Amino acid sequence: MTLMTDDPMRRLRDAIANFPQQVAEAAERARELSRQTVTARSANGAVEVVANGSGEIVSVGILADRREVDSRTLSESVVDAANAALDEVDRMRAAVLPDRAAVRASLAEAERAFNQRMDDLLSRLDGLARDLDRGSR
Repeated sequence: MTLMTDDPMRRLRDAIANFPQQVAEAAERARELSRQTVTARSANGAVEVVANGSGEIVSVGILADRREVDSRTLSESVVDAANAALDEVDRMRAAVLPDRAAVRASLAEAERAFNQRMDDLLSRLDGLARDLDRGSR
């Protein structure tokens, strides 16, 4: 029997064989990502926030003259800029790290294929066992 490249068992074997390398590559990408930073400003330009690729806020800068901005507006500006920075981190992560949903779907497909293959094998073994039982009587 010739295995085709779309054979689920072949894909499962390949995935298992490549898994350590893929984990190492993903870990390196995550380390590189954590060293990167993004900067975002609030919509009103009063606050600037810097976040790293790990999603940590590393600095907050007040760009507006404090006398010009009341505390409520200033706090809203901090939240606005922080959310903008974290949204950018999320976009950066999505571009660099593997899509978890796609990985889970691929593993689920491989597991279904494996289970089907094992069910088929067990069925064949049961049939052989019945044939042997009939032959020994």
